[in-house]
Amino acid sequence: MRARASELARQIEITLPKRNLSATAQLLEDQAPKTCDAVWKLLEKPVESTAIHAIRAGREIYCEIPHLPERIPPENLTIYPLAGEILYFHFPPYMLPSELGKPQGFTEFAIYYGRDSVADCIGVGPTPSNCFATIVSNLKQLAEACERIHLEGAERIVVRRK
Repeated sequence: MRARASELARQIEITLPKRNLSATAQLLEDQAPKTCDAVWKLLEKPVESTAIHAIRAGREIYCEIPHLPERIPPENLTIYPLAGEILYFHFPPYMLPSELGKPQGFTEFAIYYGRDSVADCIGVGPTPSNCFATIVSNLKQLAEACERIHLEGAERIVVRRK
């Protein structure tokens, strides 16, 4: 069982501008300190990306993020994320199938919004990943928006420090 994040933990905001919707996530600094530090540095400037609904992973949207300069070690790994958890994935160069593989690799945040999800990547299978944050506000509204993304297609997402 994962420990609860302290009230003093740093927070990030996830925004879907098209829907005028934001959710707040608390960093799990006790469980994933190196991931949280790297993400916090990355978010010195807000990250704008495209939220895409997962195909096989269940109730998940993901967005590509810039590569982090340092390698983040495995910490607070999970394959079966809970609703509201956010995972950090990094795929080294050419690890993904050829149609997805990129010479520079691929780094993403995966945001899980419902039950029966698995950290899974096409061509790779179940992928243990670092759980570094959990949504603490507006999860229900975010889940409804993610269902719309599933039906209507990808849209802009902004992740920033709160």
